[in-house]
Amino acid sequence: MKESCYIFIALVLLTFSAKSQNKILDSLKIELKNTDLKDDTTIISIHYEIASELINIGKYNDAIAKLDLTLSLSEKANYFIGATKAKYGRANIHVFNSENEEALAIYSEIEESLSNKDFTDSEKDQFMSPIYSSMGNIYDYYSNYGKALEYHTKSMQLAKHQGNDINYAIGLGNIASIYQKTGDFDEAIEYNLKSIKIKEKENSAYSLGVSYYNLSQIYNKKKDYQTEIDMLKKSQDYAEKANDIIGIALCNISIGNTYLELADFDTDSLKYFSKKELSLLNKNDFLEKALQHESKAIELLESIMKFTTFHTLIIPWLLY
Repeated sequence: MKESCYIFIALVLLTFSAKSQNKILDSLKIELKNTDLKDDTTIISIHYEIASELINIGKYNDAIAKLDLTLSLSEKANYFIGATKAKYGRANIHVFNSENEEALAIYSEIEESLSNKDFTDSEKDQFMSPIYSSMGNIYDYYSNYGKALEYHTKSMQLAKHQGNDINYAIGLGNIASIYQKTGDFDEAIEYNLKSIKIKEKENSAYSLGVSYYNLSQIYNKKKDYQTEIDMLKKSQDYAEKANDIIGIALCNISIGNTYLELADFDTDSLKYFSKKELSLLNKNDFLEKALQHESKAIELLESIMKFTTFHTLIIPWLLY
């Protein structure tokens, strides 16, 4: 796929409705007001939830203030779990601000502190599975794929041990992404298919749409454009079931770009198409199909822009 397409995809962002998020914050503030002031752990938990919502809408400075309060109250109440959550929130903000070294330091601190606490393995795993996943993403960002694979594998194994099928499936998808980047396409396909098999049991249309999109990108790298388009159409079907407008648009962008590549009539790129299909298509057909899909994507994205305010720069379709 062309570099410009990846740049465009990076701008297709998960959207948050300001009105909806404000309702959540207002509800949490009311809950905090009505909570017994003697109930330290509940108060701390609500402060942390408010901080999490502030992170979701990109108000990082406000979130940091809430997380600092959460940490202070937790330390005063000797509430280790609350303090750990506050540190985890701060680490995530460092990630969003591209302060990866600071985030890694906090994740390592949490790992060490958990090892010194008298918790069950299950309790530790609940913290460390997402932390290892975050550490894997950071090493992936640094193109340290060996380390990334190590931490994503740890995260996946902990999720499997917990019986958390969704996180296990996500871990498999993350490992597939690493193999894709290292050129191990067959391994990448295998791990993606394992992830899809688990997600099918959960019957999550959105999640399956993401997985089939990720799978399509591997076939793009293999120049198996027919299978890529088949996977993109499956992805789009699931996105439509989930009413995921961004997912539908993203699939149309990718299909359009693939038809643009096919319009070059490179012999190697056409080898996966049947003779019957090739007899029905010519360069103008490919260009027309590309135009149809790109136009559909633009139409969908314009409809989103009319009604939605963009707050947070995250790329769920590339990470999930």
